[in-house]
Amino acid sequence: MSFSPPESQRESAMQEALRSIDWLKVFDQEPDVGLTIIEDSGRIVHFNCAALRLFGIDDEDLLGKTLHDVFSEEYANERMTWMKEVIDTDSPLRATHIYCGRMLVSSFYPHHNDEHHFAVVLTRLDGILPDGDIKETQSQFIDLGPLSVLSPRELEVLVLLGQGNSVPEVSRLLYRSPRTIERHKTEIGHKLGVSSIAQLTRLVAQAGLKPEHLPLQRFDAVPKSRECVPDLLPVNTEVSASSTTT
Repeated sequence: MSFSPPESQRESAMQEALRSIDWLKVFDQEPDVGLTIIEDSGRIVHFNCAALRLFGIDDEDLLGKTLHDVFSEEYANERMTWMKEVIDTDSPLRATHIYCGRMLVSSFYPHHNDEHHFAVVLTRLDGILPDGDIKETQSQFIDLGPLSVLSPRELEVLVLLGQGNSVPEVSRLLYRSPRTIERHKTEIGHKLGVSSIAQLTRLVAQAGLKPEHLPLQRFDAVPKSRECVPDLLPVNTEVSASSTTT
């Protein structure tokens, strides 16, 4: 006669087996979810290849460095604020931010080990907010990356056209003539290497850009140049950054 252990014992054995899994190794092999573990001091203690790809930086730029060593002051300070809230409240936080012209979603989870306190950060590129009872926030800065060649007005026109508005509709929304909007559309196409409304719509959708992002302060998250992979658009490299002032 066979004997089956009580349900409580099976559940306990399952929990023990789950605790034995090397989750860092699991996420290190995950190609689409960036993993970064940061001490409350801001020192980066672990990251996977997906994080390097998402943020377009080299591993030597991260290993043993702090957020302030790698990223701009605004970027580092904002994330340190998020981490402090997560660690102090022992509650997760989910943040959306546009980085190098892409919408990223980063989930911050608290972790405590003896006297050390960390934030475990999981970052996704698709910009889709997973379900879950987690507090959400949005960055107050926007890193446009290759889209930074656009002036504020051109970016506004791009977002409105990309959300399905026609040229006449955008002209009414912005109180500008259709001819002016067409001129902006032509200049946008020249700078970004795209021309059709379908291409603009795809670009805006991939970047996750919405009208509420337009007032956000522009900045470069990483002071030095970095690669934004995967590329979203064939930017016209002959267009200088000085054109953004027009």
